[in-house]
Amino acid sequence: MDEAESRQYPPQPEVEHGFPKECYCGAKPFLTNCYNRRFFTCPNVDDGEMHIHKWWDVAVMEELRDSDRRYEVMAEKVDYLTLFNDESNATEQKLVRLENVVNEICKENKLRKFTDLLVVGVIIIFTCILFMLV
Repeated sequence: MDEAESRQYPPQPEVEHGFPKECYCGAKPFLTNCYNRRFFTCPNVDDGEMHIHKWWDVAVMEELRDSDRRYEVMAEKVDYLTLFNDESNATEQKLVRLENVVNEICKENKLRKFTDLLVVGVIIIFTCILFMLV
């Protein structure tokens, strides 16, 4: 049995997408060129096994697309936080208005209690005067 046939390397996602960081065999890929086109390859490429070969421009485009996606996600998060901050300010303003309304109601209730006490006092005085006359 040939040694090349006996080795099976599992697919590795970091090799498949973007800049390759590790070859299927575990070696670190390097950048070289062929006919004025750059590509990543493995230093062990001559051993007959399956090794990384990825065009540099393809890897760059994949990395740019990934960074665009990350930027979009971050922009959505910033927009959400800005919206949340605007809603928070609106909520604070509503809370201040509510506190003012509650304070006005309390003032009215204090005045109402005072007038109720005056009315009760006057009724008691009239009742006392009536009993004294009778």
